[in-house]
Amino acid sequence: MALTLHDYWFVCPRHTLQRGDGTLCEQVPEEPAACARCVAQGQSSTARADKLTGGLYSTFLERFGLAAERDAIAQRRIATAEAITWPDAVLAPTQFLAGKVHETLPQANVRYTPHGYDPHPELLLRAETEHTPAGDLQIAYLGQISPHKGVHVLVEAFRKLDAESATLHIHGGLESNSAYVATLRQLAGDARNIHFHGSYNNQQLPAILSALDAVVVPSIWYENSPLVIIEALAAGLPVITSRLGGMAELVEDGRTGLHFTMGDVDALAATLRTFVGDAALRSRLSANARTNGRRAVIDEMSELEALYRSLIAAKHGVRAPSANGALRARQQPMQEVSHARGD
Repeated sequence: MALTLHDYWFVCPRHTLQRGDGTLCEQVPEEPAACARCVAQGQSSTARADKLTGGLYSTFLERFGLAAERDAIAQRRIATAEAITWPDAVLAPTQFLAGKVHETLPQANVRYTPHGYDPHPELLLRAETEHTPAGDLQIAYLGQISPHKGVHVLVEAFRKLDAESATLHIHGGLESNSAYVATLRQLAGDARNIHFHGSYNNQQLPAILSALDAVVVPSIWYENSPLVIIEALAAGLPVITSRLGGMAELVEDGRTGLHFTMGDVDALAATLRTFVGDAALRSRLSANARTNGRRAVIDEMSELEALYRSLIAAKHGVRAPSANGALRARQQPMQEVSHARGD
């Protein structure tokens, strides 16, 4: 049995390593009570009380309350520490995720196995074409519209730019988190260069990316392996992203994109100004993104098949048979799957 990790569920009851007050958990605390406090902080009643008391309320809860919650976290830790040893292999698509899980659960033998991605032919054509923008630059956010994705950081940063220099397109579902969307619209105000487009699907993606000059990924949590970054780079688009987690791992600062300090509006605004104002930089980043090494799905599947063959052989005490290219021979053209994105 093999397990593929996609978040931090085995080490974090909130599965994001982002505390209830929005700050990042750099190291899982030894005391379960600290995690119980973190979960409580994510509840609106505790958040309001913390705001009124400067955080004293949740501190009091951690020390003198939440006994049942603390015991539940302790039991959860025992259960997950055992469960992570059940699979014969544990896989992670980024080295960052693998390392974070190993820090807390060293008994987990986590194997780095990056995702494969086969771009749509139109994206390959976009990647092979030198793109010269006409007029203002077209920059976009694509994905889930939620606070931990940091869309508010991007909107605030964009308001600091010259409205004539760049346009921001926000693609993602606007219905599932209406309160947050209302906040974003308020932050955008009457800006003529910020547009909300709503959900999109895979069939629309080539057209969306083909019209852009860059993609921004401003998440304020330890993203694992955002598909939007892989998609953007495959289309030859530079990515401007938080210097954090799997995002920083996928985007080479100064080569295939630019990093900025997570959650820092002024830092993102300064990075955007640099990108918008330096045509030579944009050309260099785009060229590097177009030639960026990309793992094909067939290569990922070949590795997984070889892994499963070795695990099965080990179970039966025999030598693992060679795939001999069987997977490539069996490969059939992939059918395009259409599904809603960003909701």
